[in-house]
Amino acid sequence: ARAGLHDEALAAFRRALAVDPFDHTAMFGLGRSLLQLGRRDEATEALARHRELVPLMDQRDHALRAIDLAPLHAGNHALLGDVERAIGRIDRAEAAYLRAAELAEPGQLTPVILRHARLLHEDRGDLSGAVALLDQASHTTGDIRLLVRSGDLLMADGQARAALAHFELALQSRPQDGQLITRRDGALALLKATDEP
Repeated sequence: ARAGLHDEALAAFRRALAVDPFDHTAMFGLGRSLLQLGRRDEATEALARHRELVPLMDQRDHALRAIDLAPLHAGNHALLGDVERAIGRIDRAEAAYLRAAELAEPGQLTPVILRHARLLHEDRGDLSGAVALLDQASHTTGDIRLLVRSGDLLMADGQARAALAHFELALQSRPQDGQLITRRDGALALLKATDEP
């Protein structure tokens, strides 16, 4: 009879997780039910996922409370984006970054754009979207860090000519910057090695 109750609980927890895969309470219940049914490997996996989710959901709650207290503060929305991205809710993270960019003062925009570009590149696999976002924001803010990040992404993708253009543009603002010179020289070396015209 007891096994029947655990089977029912297991089904209920699975239904709850189908609705919200990030429900840490349901994940804990799933792990406990699996353990009671003797399915130790599955239980260990579910309980490990629960341990991952709890601090992330706490951080999410903190970010949401911060937004409640200061809804027009860009940093609060960016923090929510970071947490949603860590959880794996990419659409929600992107929406939070977009809102943060709308609210950001000029001096606050660069960190938000860098986070959004990382999401586009790493989570969406959209290198061209990330570079376009960084380039557009660099024109708006004049912050060469955004140009450099575009160049770095392009270099990592083997697009040395496009990366070189970004590094040379950044060097116009900071011609003595050793790190920029090193990046430019790396792009030139790659161009030479690949005989790219």
